[in-house]
Amino acid sequence: MGLVRQVSRIVLTLDVLFVLLLGFSYAFGTFDAETRVVTTLAAIPIALSFLSAAVVVAVDWDPL
Repeated sequence: MGLVRQVSRIVLTLDVLFVLLLGFSYAFGTFDAETRVVTTLAAIPIALSFLSAAVVVAVDWDPL
């Protein structure tokens, strides 16, 4: 297993953790308009990094 795939698996694990924390704060927090904007803006990089790491793992890409 290459280094890139190992790092991608770590990124996937961290993204799941971040989504759980974001969902927990969404479920138990008090939300106004500003908080919803910040939550959405926080979810965008999490989703992008999750998708890119999932593609690397699924395609079995290793540049080395």
